[in-house]
This record gives sequence, structure tokens and C-alpha cells, in this order.
Amino acid sequence: MDSQIELYPHNQIAYDKLCDMLSQSDRACVIQPTGTGKFVIIAKLVQDNPDKRFLLLGTNDFMYIDQMDNLEKIAPGFHPAENLQFKTYSAATVSARSKHVTLQYDYNPSGLSQITNIMQRRCSVSRAARSSPQRRRHNYICLLQTAEE
Repeated sequence: MDSQIELYPHNQIAYDKLCDMLSQSDRACVIQPTGTGKFVIIAKLVQDNPDKRFLLLGTNDFMYIDQMDNLEKIAPGFHPAENLQFKTYSAATVSARSKHVTLQYDYNPSGLSQITNIMQRRCSVSRAARSSPQRRRHNYICLLQTAEE
């Protein structure tokens, strides 16, 4: 990978906490407002762990294409195709369970209530974060590491 991803300070803090959570548990969740760099955090995690495979779940293909275009501006030459796969939620439901680290990323706030319910069931989201009136303006990165079978 040619170019290292540099994180803004607020994303570096979130990334460090994310890595710490994943070292202690197979589940972690990052909650940040829309447009603050959650996809960049995902890309950094993928870049820093080339020996692991990642599955990114999103609401539509456009989200992934748009974010990959943005990533090219942030880290020219970084193409995570070797260890990052993208699927829509609907495509993932018909796929067999695999040995991936799963990254769930909500880009489209129109389906936020349904996705929020999924995230809350699967992530360790604090009670304050779940009940916050601000939560509708936040998207989630939920990381689930599946056990080796």
C-alpha cells in the first residue's frame, strides 16, 4: 500500500479507542456525526491490518463507490481491494456466515431507525448514547469479529 492514511486528531482518538476495544472484545462501536470521518477510520483499520479480511456492509453500492473516491483523495494509491469486500445489507443476508471482521456502516440516514436497532443489538452502545436525542444525527461503525470456525 503506497500511501499511509493520516487521521484528524478526533478520528485518531476514536481509532485508538476502537483498537483498544477490539483488543479486549470481539465487538466495538464508534459513534460520530455524519461526515466526520467514520469511513476513514475503517480504511485506516483495514490498512493497518493487511493480514485480516474485512467485510463492509452498507445500504447501497453508491455509498461505497463515493467513499472509495473520497479515500483516493486522502490516501492516493491506497486500494484496499485485497482485504476489504463491500456488500449491501440485502446481499449480506443471503450470504453464508464467514470468518471476516464485519464493519457495518450506515451512510443513508433514511433507514437510520432500522439500522440503529441492528447496531444497538450488536454493539456495546452505552445507554446514554441509545437514549440521546442527538442519536438520529449520528451514524455508527459497528465491528463484529466472527470466531474462527
